[in-house]
Amino acid sequence: MSVPTARNQGDLLPDHAYPLGPPEAFASFNALFDHRVQHYPDDPFLSDLTRHLNYSQADKCINTLAKLHGERIVPRRKGEPGKAVGMLWRAGMDYVLHDIALQRLCAGVRHECKMALIVIRRGHIPVAISPSLPPSAIISILRSTEAVALIHGPDQLKSAQAAITDQPGVTLIQVDTHDVPPSDNTTWRTELSPEEESQEVNSIIHTSGSTGDPKIIPMRNRPWLANCCSYPGGPGACLVVTPLSHAYARLALIGTVAYAGRFIVYPPTLPITAPNLMKAIRESKPEMIWVVPTLVKMIAEEPGGIDLLTGLGIVGSAGGPVPTELGDSLVANGVHLVVTLGASEAGNVFSSSRDYDTDRHWEYMRPPTFAIKYMHFESVEDGLAELVVDSKYPSLQMCNRPDGSWASGDLYELHETMKNAWRYFGRRDDLIVHSTGHKTNPIPSRLSPHTPN
Repeated sequence: MSVPTARNQGDLLPDHAYPLGPPEAFASFNALFDHRVQHYPDDPFLSDLTRHLNYSQADKCINTLAKLHGERIVPRRKGEPGKAVGMLWRAGMDYVLHDIALQRLCAGVRHECKMALIVIRRGHIPVAISPSLPPSAIISILRSTEAVALIHGPDQLKSAQAAITDQPGVTLIQVDTHDVPPSDNTTWRTELSPEEESQEVNSIIHTSGSTGDPKIIPMRNRPWLANCCSYPGGPGACLVVTPLSHAYARLALIGTVAYAGRFIVYPPTLPITAPNLMKAIRESKPEMIWVVPTLVKMIAEEPGGIDLLTGLGIVGSAGGPVPTELGDSLVANGVHLVVTLGASEAGNVFSSSRDYDTDRHWEYMRPPTFAIKYMHFESVEDGLAELVVDSKYPSLQMCNRPDGSWASGDLYELHETMKNAWRYFGRRDDLIVHSTGHKTNPIPSRLSPHTPN
């Protein structure tokens, strides 16, 4: 598995940028989760509206799952490469736990729910595979990551079987999504120290594959955690309705752990309707929600929906553009709408987090203060500029230039009066050059940023 890696090894955030813990707690996800279990054991961590686990309870469930996977997939030893393990099922609490368990075995890949946590602990690399992908795309991901196993839920049995038909080296493991018994057995863990894990891959995500086979993107521990420190959510409970294989859902999960918060997973068996979404918000009482733009629109159009959204600290949208008319209407009614822009290769680069009482410019992105020195804009004409992320940006995962930097391909226009405030225009590849020399973009320019996945 060979991919271009950024050159920011060892580059750290300023000490004040790390929430609730010393910088060494952010060397790896295993170290961070252990720190939360030690210092915040009774704080609520994981919920799906009906089941609830605090950090200590989740830790014991992860111990059980780590042992389960360790007996099937040998834990990673020092000097051995991480083993990629595909995770294929619909998101839920179980998905998160399995993901963490696998990482404990090595330092590997992550997936969407409880299951993901266990995979991490075993020192393996969880590969978060979207259940919406066709078998051909799943096959491509398994081959690209050289996966040794594919863990799947009962609902994905046919897709899983089809994906390993011509891959005899991949072990198929079915898991039941039910309550996991707790265990104090902590022997099933990677032998690597947090510092040794810091530049190891802790999970693998993939692009949508809309224009070909999905592209895999390995996420290394320290850069990925640095990314989560700039997560605009902050402390509190976070309800996530976006798919857990989506890059931003994973960011929200680790960002929640970074702030010792509560991560609320929308139940995969509950139909996504406006009444159900509103009920989930009322029952779980989150400080913030992260949803795709379509769901924000669904809630806003429901009677009482605007009032419900207004009562939240943050209404975050990622994964697609928020229509200007909808965004303006929400903000005019007092909704704290936040959109984010980033990419799997560089992490969360921008968000429209701001002073909501005085600033209604929800479409204009602002970088975290510490990140400004790591980015610059290269003029493309007509007031547009392409974002380029420096090779030393702490959360940079990949590069596409010889100097180790990453040219995003995203075009922005600077606000006329506000400093370091940029509005997303579109992709550089989408520009159309007319015979007059004038450039336009077929995508309406006044759309909010998106997070490519």
